[in-house]
Amino acid sequence: WGHMLSEESSYIVQRVYYSERGAAPNSIVVANAKIAKPRTSDPTKMDKWDENSPCVFISTLFRINTPQKTEVNKVYTIAQNKNILVAKSDLSTLHLFDITHTTPTNSQNQRPSATLMGHEPEACESNFALDTCSKQPWVLSGDKNGVILLWDIEANIRGGPGPAEVGVLKRFEGHSETVEDVCFKPHSASEFCSVGDDQMLLFWDARAKSTPVQEAPKWCTVDLHCVDWNAA
Repeated sequence: WGHMLSEESSYIVQRVYYSERGAAPNSIVVANAKIAKPRTSDPTKMDKWDENSPCVFISTLFRINTPQKTEVNKVYTIAQNKNILVAKSDLSTLHLFDITHTTPTNSQNQRPSATLMGHEPEACESNFALDTCSKQPWVLSGDKNGVILLWDIEANIRGGPGPAEVGVLKRFEGHSETVEDVCFKPHSASEFCSVGDDQMLLFWDARAKSTPVQEAPKWCTVDLHCVDWNAA
């Protein structure tokens, strides 16, 4: 989800980002979605839903070609700059896109504004572990080697071009298998958690060492794929 664009009595208009898979070429789609507010939808139309019909409430603005035409597994926004996107694909590098001046006529020539370096080759293949911090411009990514990387992209979101390649701010190790998901703690600038195929839920603090500060009791015998914090 992106930022809210406008609000009417019965709906809001919000920016959305999603990626295409198997397209020619693969792309990141930037669109606007008209979302009905609670209890405002016409109940007579709800039972006529057809998943194969085009949605009249989503309007595509433009498409951005992905680096090396690869499939993008996850797209996130940055709270500190609504026009910066972070894209994670099967490549070992993550990419920032600045869409401040992107239009339908120049979107096909859009190039990443920066590349986040640090993952080993093939470590991000089919991996979805990605999050951004709401308190400061940090990006977090896990990989198939059990490693979690943290980047500070402050220089890339404050109006200037910033460095073309961003090195790792900190490397975290504690998982013995693939990291499936990472998540920053709401209202915290440094705490986050992670889960993985080793059935572990680990808690971290970027101010501490590069190892977990706490781990949850191992109660599961299968892979853990998703994690989230209660926002309260």
